[in-house]
Amino acid sequence: MVGDTQEKIRGAVKNVAFKFFSEVGGKILILLYTILLTRFLGSELFGRFTFALTLGGMLALSSDLGLPVIASREIARVKNSQIRPLFNRLLSIKFLSFLPVAVAIAALFIFWPTDSNIPVLLPVVLTISLALYITIDLSASTLRARFHSQREAILYLAQRLVLLVVSLSFLMFGGGLLSIGYAHLIASSFGVILGFWLLLPTTKSNNYDHNALPNKRRLFGQSLPVFIASLFIIAYFRVDILLLRFLGISDTDIGYYGAAYRLIDAVVMLPALLVAGIFPALSSFYAGDSSSEQEIFRKSGGLLRILSVIGVAIVLAIFPLTSPIVRIAFGKEFLGSSAPLRILLWAVPFIFINYLLYYLIVAMNRQKLNLISTALCLFFNLTANLLLIPHFGIMASAAVTVGTEFLLFILSTIFVFHRVDIPWTKLALITLGAAVCGGIQVSLGNYWGLMALALFIGWSFLIKALTPADIALVVNALRRRGVAKNA
Repeated sequence: MVGDTQEKIRGAVKNVAFKFFSEVGGKILILLYTILLTRFLGSELFGRFTFALTLGGMLALSSDLGLPVIASREIARVKNSQIRPLFNRLLSIKFLSFLPVAVAIAALFIFWPTDSNIPVLLPVVLTISLALYITIDLSASTLRARFHSQREAILYLAQRLVLLVVSLSFLMFGGGLLSIGYAHLIASSFGVILGFWLLLPTTKSNNYDHNALPNKRRLFGQSLPVFIASLFIIAYFRVDILLLRFLGISDTDIGYYGAAYRLIDAVVMLPALLVAGIFPALSSFYAGDSSSEQEIFRKSGGLLRILSVIGVAIVLAIFPLTSPIVRIAFGKEFLGSSAPLRILLWAVPFIFINYLLYYLIVAMNRQKLNLISTALCLFFNLTANLLLIPHFGIMASAAVTVGTEFLLFILSTIFVFHRVDIPWTKLALITLGAAVCGGIQVSLGNYWGLMALALFIGWSFLIKALTPADIALVVNALRRRGVAKNA
């Protein structure tokens, strides 16, 4: 028993290590891909592609159904011999989810404006490719749940490398917007095949107790709130791109905003790699004894401090360098991305914290709370964007994004405060330090603003927002994986 426990400790640590490798490598590849597009397309064409990609992603979401998150939780709790039948049940639900995608594609062909400067095939191809990508997420979640994160890293990195290489090849030979859509389709198809192949060594045995597994109805019932919550999250994250075009904002400005958003995507990898890496451990742990469960969820409040400090530090490190970063990455044509980027950066600390709170709520089997909070955030986001975009354009969208993340933080904190020891005093002091140092940066500007970063780091150590105990918290959370349920 002790040997099994130690094996799972090592597995959980490897989960985070390989999650870090795949996230960092994957973000670098996606950033290179974005740089490639901006350099070849320019701001106006990139704005059109950003709109088509956002629309395709929204339409493809119906094939998600929250299954990757549920797969990670449920497969972490079963024996090795039960992995294949459980994955097959999840996959059968996944195949049914392609029906609404087909309906959405048909609607595109019927209702797409004939005078549009974007060919209808572009959002159609992107919708199909992104629906396939969600299938890759299902395979990756299964690998992660069984602590095969090295295979998960191979899956994500290989798929993104194929996307980068194929896109570059098409653009070098004079391909336009549609060729980039086909590059997405090729990369996603490759990723689906590779994901199934990597799963084969993990799902060998079919000897299992049929009644011990959750049935399809239960899986669907548990995944549905996660899916709707994810739908709302993606909607309030991306709906501003659609609203900007529908409300008459130029493709060039949309290109600026889309480029700024890609940079934000690149810096929010830390909560994803940390929380997703230990989520199977948390989920398996939740199924154990209640006293230990309460202990780890109380201690999870320490992660809030860690993620808060790192999130603010990232903002203070990038804020004074936004213009040079944009110029180096995308070229002078995209310097208009600097202003919305400076605003979007302040959403980063809340994104960090919200990622943890979201997964804690799922691990508690209280997915409906995420549904409530994200629905309220979507309503706020839509209303604020509709009121402000006509007057302030992309700057309004950036500010509304920050406000939405702050609202989600408030709501999620309310839902978990009775189970998690929220460090209110430390969070308040971190916020005070962020406000003071942010004010210093705005006043000094340019490279002198980096002095505020050093000041904030010193402040964080002074108030003990970062301590050796916080590092131990992460290790202890991994150790709570407990004894494996392997056959």
